[in-house]
Amino acid sequence: MPGLTLGQMTVADTLEQSTVVTRLGYANRTLFAGRDFGINQYMITPGITYYHKSGINVDVTGYYFSQSQPLYELTALSVGYMHNVSDNLLLSVDLSRSFYTQTDAEFPALFPYNAYLSGSYDWGNWMAGLDYTFLFGNETAHRVRPRISYYMSWKNVGIFDRISLNPTLSATFGGDQISFEQLRPVSMLTDDNPRLQAIANNSKQKANGNANSGKGNGKSKGSGPVAQPPVPPANNAIAQQSYFGLMCYTLSVPLRFTLGTVRVGTMYNLVFPVKLYPTESISTNPVSYFGLSLSHTLTLR
Repeated sequence: MPGLTLGQMTVADTLEQSTVVTRLGYANRTLFAGRDFGINQYMITPGITYYHKSGINVDVTGYYFSQSQPLYELTALSVGYMHNVSDNLLLSVDLSRSFYTQTDAEFPALFPYNAYLSGSYDWGNWMAGLDYTFLFGNETAHRVRPRISYYMSWKNVGIFDRISLNPTLSATFGGDQISFEQLRPVSMLTDDNPRLQAIANNSKQKANGNANSGKGNGKSKGSGPVAQPPVPPANNAIAQQSYFGLMCYTLSVPLRFTLGTVRVGTMYNLVFPVKLYPTESISTNPVSYFGLSLSHTLTLR
């Protein structure tokens, strides 16, 4: 749920009245499951969410990336539902569709759809949760994120009605495929085997995860054309091997200030990337970035 994820709320925060939340978010760096693919870019995410008191919600979020072409990359439309199973347990389900500003027949978006399922259980100020995302479209992928957080809040501090702090530790598990050459008779690499040709043409497009501050879309980010893998010799074929495992740890520290119907938030993130397979060409050095958010809540009768 882009407007207010379960990791950003407590079970007590679920709505007793229908509301409309408009918001604007900024992150000074964009990571996908702890990976930036060598592109240092910031992200801006305007959005609006309607929350019905029954638990149904509808969200529209835009994504602007500073190094993408075009800069305004996509608009995501999602429909979800959340429900209090008990006083301490909250479940949520969400289905979203991404609409790209510019489509490319040669490099289509791998995951224009994603389905999200989340559960959150709190006891006192502590909360534990588990999120699962299934990305699908032209390819499929899975993401699993367990998390634990501690919620603190203070009322009537200075001019603010409430100040809240919610440090969260999470881990992201996911999958990827790598391509490698296998010796094959020349006759196997012919026009009669389009699958091998397609694998060769798309082996670099395998997505590595969601943007931390938004939904994963599996489309390459960055300016200029995407580099293509070298064409193997005629007597070789491209094979693939799948991996699934830990991709990164993340420590997030969101601090929020509420004044009437307006909320201002800051968030510091420290990400520890983990190689999914031994030869994955990523740095495992910790990466930090910060985010800012501004939102307004309109309560409906």
